[in-house]
Amino acid sequence: MKLKISELDALVPLGVVNINTKGIGVEDNIQIDSVPVQLSISPITDDYRVIGNLSFPVLKSCDRCLTEYKDKVNANFEIMVISNDSPLSESDDADLIVLNPGQIEVDLGPSIRDAIAIENNLKNLCKNNCKGICLKCGVNLNNQDCLCLESQTDDRWEALKKNKLLTTEN
Repeated sequence: MKLKISELDALVPLGVVNINTKGIGVEDNIQIDSVPVQLSISPITDDYRVIGNLSFPVLKSCDRCLTEYKDKVNANFEIMVISNDSPLSESDDADLIVLNPGQIEVDLGPSIRDAIAIENNLKNLCKNNCKGICLKCGVNLNNQDCLCLESQTDDRWEALKKNKLLTTEN
């Protein structure tokens, strides 16, 4: 998402910008082509503080049962856009974008993409108590029961059951 420096002044103090999701390189499971981003831009002498948030639907696949489900991504970000001769800001939570002399636009896309990636779950679950699929027959255990679990055992582990050190006696 590239903004011209003159657009930063026009959006002060608050503006909504639609960004193309393909242009910032986010995942393919986003169901819409354009995401509205709420921006709050504060000028600080020759620099700018850009605070934004966005929310959009995504289609995910459950890591346990492989069922597709709809989810929502909410991401917040803070970016400091500073001129090349500005002393580096000590902002602890903000990304820093340095403007070179003569630069007419700034690319917020990588910072927005990083904010979205941080908000994504490491484990995607359709519901918290998802039972997953049977490892033997592949049945979705959320939809129906499977007889594989009760009737089949793995005989390779029988020798460990006989080990006296592993058995707990009261």
